Order: sequence, then C-alpha cells, then structure tokens
Amino acid sequence: MGQELNQNRDQTEKTDINIENKWETKPNREGGGVLILHPIFSGSHERVLRKVGETLVRRGHRVTQIRFPSSLTQEVNSSVEVITLRVNNSDLRFPYIDRDGTFLPPTGLLWDRPRRQWQLPLDVFRIIDAHCQALLGDATLLQRLGRVKYSVAVVDVISNECSLALAHILDLPVIGFWGFAYQGAEAREMGMFQSPALVPAFMSETSCYMTFTQRLWNTLVTIVESLIATYHFHVVDSNIKKLAPSSPDSRTLLGRVEAVLVHSHWLVDCPKLLPPNVQYVGCISCGLPSPLPPHINSWVNGAKSGVIIFSLGYTGYDAASVPSHVMQSFMAAFSRLRQRVLVRFNPMLLDAPKNVMVLEWLPQFDILAHPKTVAFVSHCGQGGMSEAVYCGVPLVCVPIFADQGDNARRIEERGLGVVVDKHEITEDAVFTAVNTVLSDHRYRENTQRFSRMWREEDKSGGVEGGAGVAAGWVERVVHHGPQTHLRMPGHHFTVAQYFAIDVYMFILTVLMLPPLCLIYCCRNKNKQKMD
Repeated sequence: MGQELNQNRDQTEKTDINIENKWETKPNREGGGVLILHPIFSGSHERVLRKVGETLVRRGHRVTQIRFPSSLTQEVNSSVEVITLRVNNSDLRFPYIDRDGTFLPPTGLLWDRPRRQWQLPLDVFRIIDAHCQALLGDATLLQRLGRVKYSVAVVDVISNECSLALAHILDLPVIGFWGFAYQGAEAREMGMFQSPALVPAFMSETSCYMTFTQRLWNTLVTIVESLIATYHFHVVDSNIKKLAPSSPDSRTLLGRVEAVLVHSHWLVDCPKLLPPNVQYVGCISCGLPSPLPPHINSWVNGAKSGVIIFSLGYTGYDAASVPSHVMQSFMAAFSRLRQRVLVRFNPMLLDAPKNVMVLEWLPQFDILAHPKTVAFVSHCGQGGMSEAVYCGVPLVCVPIFADQGDNARRIEERGLGVVVDKHEITEDAVFTAVNTVLSDHRYRENTQRFSRMWREEDKSGGVEGGAGVAAGWVERVVHHGPQTHLRMPGHHFTVAQYFAIDVYMFILTVLMLPPLCLIYCCRNKNKQKMD
C-alpha cells in the first residue's frame, strides 16, 4: 500500500512538473535587433526614437537608426548605430534638398502661411520621390541590412510608407511611431475609427467637445485631408510599384502595422475610440532631470522671482527665418518682467535686456523640472508641451505650424496656459499673456495637478519614463512576434460596412419582401376579378 502511495505521489509530482513546463514561456530572442526608420525629415522625432533605442540597447538589443541629413542635423554620440543616408540630388531635381543631399526645411513659409494642410506647396510631394528612391533604390543598403538579424522595425509613420515597404522586403514586423495626437489619414488606415463628430481632424484646431459649427468645419477639414492623403498615397504607391514590386500598396502596409506607439498622453489629448494595439506611451523625453550646466545653474538659482523659458522648438526652427518684429516684441515684453528669462535663440541676432540670457542650446527638460521655473513660452510642439505639463509648468503657446495649433487648443481648454496668435504678436500681447499665467494661480494649480497624475502613472519612478513604455512594446514584438490579435478587425471596411448599413438594408429588404409580394399578389387577383 505504501509503495502504491509513493508511486501515486511520484506520478502527481511528475504531472505538476509537466503542467509547469507547459505554461513556461520561452521568448524568441534570436537576433533581437531593432531597425528604426524615419522619413526624409523627422526633426525632433529622430532624437525621441534614438532615446527609445538607447533604452533598448541597455536591455541588450542591437539598434540601428536610419536618418537623412538636414540643415539641423548634428553629430551624435550614442549607443545606437546611426546610418545617415543622402539623396542623390546633384542635378537639383528635388526641391528643398541641396546638391549634397541635405534637406533644407522651408522654415520661412511656416511664419507666412496659415496652419492649414491645403497651404502645403504642391512641390513638397517631390520629397516623397527623393525619399523612396534613396531608401528602396539603394541595393548596397538592402544587402547591408539583410545581413543583420533584425527582429522588428520601428517606423516613424508620418509620410513614411516607403519605410514600411523596406520592412516588408526585410520580412520584419512593424511597430509604428506617431509623434502627434493620434488622428489623421495614416491613423485611419492603421485601424482607428475617426468620426468627424467626435475626433478633431489633424490641424483643424477644434475643441474636443464640438458645437455644430465646429463639427461642420471639422468635417470639411477631414474631407480635404482625405483628398490630400489620396494623392499622397498615389505618389507613394507609384514609387513602391517601381522600386519594390513585391510589396503591397501603402494602405495595406499601414493596415498591417502590429502596434502604434503614440508620443502623447490622454491628459493633453481628446478621448478617442482606439484598438488595443494603439498605445499612448506618454512623454519619451521626460524622466529624471540631470544637473544643470554651471553657468545656467547659477543664473537660475539667482532668480528671486523665478525663471521663464522661451523656445521655438527644433523641427521647424531656424533663427534666421523668425521675423525680426516677433523677437523684438518678445525681448521688449521680457524686459518688463521681474523674472529672469532663458531664451533659446541665436545670440548674434538679439539685443537682449539684462534679465534675459540667450543661448544657442539649453537643456529644456532639466530647466522645466527645476523648482525655480514658473512659465514656458513655447511653439507648443508635442515634446515641449508634454515636458511642461509633466513638470507642472504653465504655458504661453505661440503655435507656428502643423499640430501646434491643435496642441495649443488642448492646453487652453484644459486651463494649462494661454495662446498668442503668431500673426498678432506685439509687446503688449506677449506681456499680457505671460502676466496672465503668472498672476492667475489657477494655471499653476492645474498644471501641478496634471503633473501629479502623469507622474503617478510612471511605474519606473521617472527612471525611463515614456521611453521605457515604448521599449517594452518593442520587446513584446521581438520576443513574441506579430500582434495580429490586437489589430482592429474590419479596419478596411467602408462607412456602410462599418456601421452595418449594408446589413440593415439586407434585413429591411428581407422583412419588406413578403408584404410587398402579398400586396402585389392581392392587386393582381383583384385585377383579374375585375377583368
């Protein structure tokens, strides 16, 4: 009997071991390489995704980043392998690119034109041709990348479908990166339902809670955006068909993206209906602040009434393109303040007052995180806006182009700052705006409350921030492969299919058919009797 019990016990232990082994996960870590792909001009996105890449390197992955040079490009010292491709433009056939392949952003246009998609110059689509030919037409690059064991491609999706085609050629699953609030044509193609009654269109600058007039305007903007996107996809597809004939078209490639990492947070965006493969990762550039350089640290600590930061960002910034009256108005307004002001600008182009320090570069996040910082005068790009709210600093928004007007609208309607129109910048307008966020304590209280909520969500305690969240999703695909089960089913449906209008019409037809047949038969019978 005892022997029988021992045998049963042994069998039970073996069964337990088998059950344990059955559920043991064995991630696929073969290769583990990550390939980051950008459009021809990615601006601040290049820095943001490189930080995600550096986080992945610390976790043991090999990361390669492919970028294109611009007038803003700088040498980097990074653990990420950075490959800089140049467009062959020796004959100057592509606009906004010089002979050596350096992209020259049309920064002057950004100040002159309204923030509307239809204000884009038509020749900007030629840049797509340049990008696709440089990326897909380089056989040496394809061979080089093919020799590396990459497991996933992280693609900066905006105007970058040819990078999706490259990932397809390399047989890599794709994680998309979206550097704005999640809306627009690409977002729709990647599975987001975007009703113009609920979701503000890209560059519409409407409220999250729209009136009828705003919904009408938002619908018109959405229609125009769709027309522009249709032409954009046509241009991209003509390049893909010629350079990568085995690849699907751009819309199909977007629909196959495994996950989308959105560089935003619900605290600064409108609520939306999203599939689970779309993840808001928060502020990638946020984390634990570093000590300030000595000359900045002494200036900041010596400010008895606090410090204000002024910056017009990175992506569309060129000091020489900023209208002179704009900076004169800012300097005159700053001279009337009790606070000290740190200005990121070209010192050679400004006559700064005594309370203003002008620097070519400054550690923006580290200064925003300093307790002496009381306000941020910003173009309201996604990164700077997120950093300010994360640090609890109220904003004076001066939106210039692209999504900055949308961002400024969110800041204003949430009580986190005020907005100054770029066409109405005067000394008094700037002074009044800055004074408003400084004197009305509600702005500071709101940003501090939002900051606390944001920081409470950071499970790393600020060590990795949004970069850690993004890296975690990349590793999910590296270890476990495609996340097809998270994609929105039916994202390719038409409006009629999405709302089941075709189904309702079928049901209505089926229900109406018998009584119609009965009526028809009765009429015929009555007619025969009369005859």
